[in-house]
Amino acid sequence: MLIIIITCPLAESYIDRAALEAGAAAEMAATRKEEKYVDLGARSENTGEARETSFLYQRISILVQRFNAALLHDISPATDCTD
Repeated sequence: MLIIIITCPLAESYIDRAALEAGAAAEMAATRKEEKYVDLGARSENTGEARETSFLYQRISILVQRFNAALLHDISPATDCTD
């Protein structure tokens, strides 16, 4: 499942700075995200598996393909095959 988070400049946590400076909400959100994941490398496990990177790329590829399939399914016109 793909989760997309959108920063709203009208949220209470952003509105004061967003009213004064264009892009302030996005900058604040980026800073929060950087702080949240600053120690991600230290928390990651290395399994020692030589093909670990390959497995990661395969999983990402499958997720992209699934997303593309869902996107194409949603935008394609409905066809009636009952004729």
